[in-house]
Amino acid sequence: AKYKDTSLCQKMASDVRRGCYGIIAVASSNSAVCEEAGTYKDSCYSEYARNAKDTSVCEKIDDINLKDSCYMEAANRLVDATFCEKVKIVPSKDNCYQNMAMRLQDKTFCGKITTQNIKDSCTQDIERAYGR
Repeated sequence: AKYKDTSLCQKMASDVRRGCYGIIAVASSNSAVCEEAGTYKDSCYSEYARNAKDTSVCEKIDDINLKDSCYMEAANRLVDATFCEKVKIVPSKDNCYQNMAMRLQDKTFCGKITTQNIKDSCTQDIERAYGR
């Protein structure tokens, strides 16, 4: 029970408080704890998704950068390119697809990259590395 009391988080300095809610959410296997985190809600969900390996909470993150990171981590951890589709920021999405192409040795993912020079380099890297 000592790891499940968020009232302790409120007594901490703000730099420590940020991680406190995430630790409690993970320890209690309860992402709802993040709703109590106020301005640290997004950080809490991000921490929870990473440590509990629960990608469903990524959609609850409001901050676009943290949300994209959440989906990119999910794509990399699960080697599942469907998470790349959910990434909104173009350079991040391109990076996600490039990582999937390399990990799965499949240049069809390079075709989903919108930035031309990254798309070309992705295709060349796959052809060079895997002869495809």
